[in-house]
Amino acid sequence: MPRFFKLYNKAAAGLVIACLFLLPPQVRAHPHVFVENKIEIVFDEAGLAGFQSTWVFDEMFTIVILEDMLEISDYAMMPEHVPMIKEQAFDHLKEHGYFTEITINRKPFKVQFVKDFNASLDGEKLVYEFFIPCHVKAIAGWKTVTIAQYDPTFYSALTFAEDPISLTKKEQFQVEHKTEVNQDKSYYFGMLHPWETEIRFKLKE
Repeated sequence: MPRFFKLYNKAAAGLVIACLFLLPPQVRAHPHVFVENKIEIVFDEAGLAGFQSTWVFDEMFTIVILEDMLEISDYAMMPEHVPMIKEQAFDHLKEHGYFTEITINRKPFKVQFVKDFNASLDGEKLVYEFFIPCHVKAIAGWKTVTIAQYDPTFYSALTFAEDPISLTKKEQFQVEHKTEVNQDKSYYFGMLHPWETEIRFKLKE
């Protein structure tokens, strides 16, 4: 990781981090941030409640956050650092729907906010965890919800971790889900297709 970031103070470092996701397309020849993501499909008593998302970042991005924004070099991240990370290196993703596309019965659902953000370390990798509310009441007939997480600019490469999709459900629902590439949707100049998870659910008969 180039050490010129050390020339910036905390405020400037925050601006640099925000720009990691916002550079113009001609600069984005390939991904600069790598993320492994997992999605937990969460049900409550009424139906679908939303999605618990976990992002594990690469070591270089982790160094940028720790050394250049938090000014720590020994991986000694503390709980009081989480609000700073959220403000300077996560909240700006709201403008991009948190890299999350959801449809409910084929109609787009805009992700306008998330809940319960947390940042932690897994070894030498920064981890984001956050909940995406998406309340869809279960009925006698099938309802279909899809979710895909990707950066259309491909500056950040979101890829699935091992066993990426899990399910927390109530016994009163019948649930099916599958994950596959959506060949009908493309991004990054039409060269890539997002992985999409489809969830179908209804009340048990």
